[in-house]
Amino acid sequence: MASSVKTPLSLSIKLWRWLLLVALLPMLLLATLVQWHMEQRLVEQQQTHLYNLARDKSRLISEVSLVTQSYLEGLAERVVFADMLVNEHNPRAQLEAMQLSQALLNRHSYYYDVLLVNPSGRVIFTLKQESDLGANLREEPWSDTGAGLAFDQSRRLLTTVVTPVRYYEPSLCSASFMATPVWSPQGVWLGVLMVQLNQEWLAEVAQSGVGTTRTGEVVLSQLNGSGKLEVVAPLRLDREAAIHGRLLDESHEVPSNRAIRGEEGWGTGKDYRHERVLAGWVYVPSMQTALVVKQDESEVLASLHTMRLYTLVLLVVVILVVSLLSMAISQRLTKPLLAIVDTLQQLKSGRWHLRVSNEHLESKEAAHLVSGINQLADTIEDQLERLQHQTTKLECQAQTLAQYNQDLEEAVRERTKELEQLSLIDPMTGLFNRRHYLQEGVRLWKTVARQRQCLMFALLDVDHFKLFNDSRGHQMGDEALTLVAQCLQEICQRSSDLAFRLGGEEMAALVVVKDVDDAMELAERLRVAVESKAIMHPRSPVKGVLTVSIGVALLDARACQHASEANLDGLYRLADEALYRAKNQGRNQVVLAREVLGC
Repeated sequence: MASSVKTPLSLSIKLWRWLLLVALLPMLLLATLVQWHMEQRLVEQQQTHLYNLARDKSRLISEVSLVTQSYLEGLAERVVFADMLVNEHNPRAQLEAMQLSQALLNRHSYYYDVLLVNPSGRVIFTLKQESDLGANLREEPWSDTGAGLAFDQSRRLLTTVVTPVRYYEPSLCSASFMATPVWSPQGVWLGVLMVQLNQEWLAEVAQSGVGTTRTGEVVLSQLNGSGKLEVVAPLRLDREAAIHGRLLDESHEVPSNRAIRGEEGWGTGKDYRHERVLAGWVYVPSMQTALVVKQDESEVLASLHTMRLYTLVLLVVVILVVSLLSMAISQRLTKPLLAIVDTLQQLKSGRWHLRVSNEHLESKEAAHLVSGINQLADTIEDQLERLQHQTTKLECQAQTLAQYNQDLEEAVRERTKELEQLSLIDPMTGLFNRRHYLQEGVRLWKTVARQRQCLMFALLDVDHFKLFNDSRGHQMGDEALTLVAQCLQEICQRSSDLAFRLGGEEMAALVVVKDVDDAMELAERLRVAVESKAIMHPRSPVKGVLTVSIGVALLDARACQHASEANLDGLYRLADEALYRAKNQGRNQVVLAREVLGC
């Protein structure tokens, strides 16, 4: 008798617990999921917003840099600066240079000074007449300044360059320099024209609003001369950071450290205060600057704390209500279930031809339950028979599907091979691209070294291609590059010969040759072939048609005793130096590197 009382009580408690769990667990999971989703959504939206702000500010900096570059390059084309570099004591040229320089500085307060430097590195003109006038930027201590770096880079690259922000002693403030080469009408390099940019325009970007947030901030930083990441504009939370040259912490992944490596994106991290922040970051290549827009994570998530409290109170109320309902339901369901459990034991062994007895049932609910169980047993018995027939059909379908899957995998493999091949071809010229050069160059080097042959690397550059584009348009420029590529392909006839487009108007060829004379003959044939195309180049200082300059470097492995490691960088460097000499010697010619690589 005691046993019959305890059993329903135990079953009632268990049923109450399960009802409580089933009712509350989804609610708890849903509340947790909603909280998590809202937090993720809020963080993601704010990170995206910060990233968009960073991109807008980066675009503003780049636009100012591009406008400055356009102004400076236009100024460098004025004949007066070339005249001063030829005769620095020409009073008329000095007066006109001062007027043009002052006009440039009047365009915007970002520009501080204009400097003109002759080929030896001596500053022959500055508008401000500060202590750098007459200084030699190639000598200490000027070579390590921003002006010295700008002159050295522009002299070596023969293009417009810009330096990071550094303290400049003559101006007693931080500044960056943009420098561009000055050419004579005959295309001879005469010197460098520079504009000194003050720090105000970077500070203006950093100080502009980042919304109404309390902890929003813009961080602009650059690598200093010691390779450390240094703040170059005032911080909202540290106005003296740029003046004191504050270094950003390198002990963890602050967003600025990611941005200075060229990364771009958004996420979480720690700032210079060691606070967790949400941030968006970009790299501004025109100024070599890491730009980060950030906000403290605690401020972003503060609005969710109140919502968590309200949710907790609601859950406590729901638990109480569900507990009362669960107890009532469990008591009602327990009594008829005990009678049904006894009869269901007969079906436990899987003998589905048996049915539950309808005796000892005291409620309509129990009768409906028994009827449902019996109907379920009938259905299961029928389904077992159908499953046996379906199993046979499924086995046949599985075989068909396996064959189809095998055919599909083969098609995917073939398509993948086609796509890999396309990824190695430059779409405009049909030549191999730089990626294929790096792969096949190593293989061809090892083959030549192992078989004791000679390998020629010819580096080709179209003469004054920018002037060609300016005079005849980019469409004709693309067609001209295609014709040059055809000439290169005609030279590379053998299966082992490789022709590449390395970027822009720069192309190259790797060809197995007999000796130096054979290499120079091939390169000369290529130069003549391009010239014979007679592509009109009205603005070329070299000739009235499109021409090319070629630098040739050679790997001579004929005396090698063993295969050497590939040195494509060294081969490229020698060819590039030869190409540089070809350009300085008047272009439209082939120049052999001074050194021949061996094993």
